[in-house]
Amino acid sequence: MEERSCDLLGAGDVGHVQVSFFSEEETLKDIPSAVFDVPISATYDNLNALVNKTILAVHDQWNEKRFEFLIGETFVRSSLAEFIEEHSVDTETVLKIECILGKETPHSLYDIPAPDWVSSITISASHIFSTTYSGEVIVIDKEGKQILESHRDKGSAYKCSVLLRNERDPSKLDGERIIVGGENQMLTLLEVEHNALVPKTVFRGHERSVESADVNCDCTRLVSGGFDSTIKVWNLESWFLFLQ
Repeated sequence: MEERSCDLLGAGDVGHVQVSFFSEEETLKDIPSAVFDVPISATYDNLNALVNKTILAVHDQWNEKRFEFLIGETFVRSSLAEFIEEHSVDTETVLKIECILGKETPHSLYDIPAPDWVSSITISASHIFSTTYSGEVIVIDKEGKQILESHRDKGSAYKCSVLLRNERDPSKLDGERIIVGGENQMLTLLEVEHNALVPKTVFRGHERSVESADVNCDCTRLVSGGFDSTIKVWNLESWFLFLQ
């Protein structure tokens, strides 16, 4: 039986091709084998919509899914017209298109507004730390809620940040330490105390903006890179012991 896929037609469509769908996957074995007359301008999105609509017609509990499509051994990534031309596909017979369940497109769990452009993100066991180009440090919990914000260097862009290992209870915010650097040519070590980010020490030496920073696994060395074409290695060992 041939079905004309009217919902895929556009005002300028002229050429058509006959297609049918099938799948080797157990959950998709009963895809209807109807033959559809579709415009050769049909895109991946058109085919995906058609397959979902076809399955829904016979399974009213069907939830729309994302498919990948194969003709022969080649994935269809363009319109049928482009695919047919590129691979010299014979259109005198019905095109057999294999359907493979695709991975769901990633989507964000939370959309968290920031006061300015975000320049860096670093993550602890229970919190997210972010810096901005207007000089804020923002702390967000694992539910996506902003719980702390520091304006200490507001107006001077932060460019980078690195989180130090928390030797205390990692589920608690107090005791977390972060080093931030940026436009003011310095790196600042901040520690969360009583729901506030408190500066503990400043590292000076770069002659231009600090663009990148990281620490080694035992937090005894800090490495920073700046717009002054310099990489600096700092000894954190004495400060780390002092802050215990």
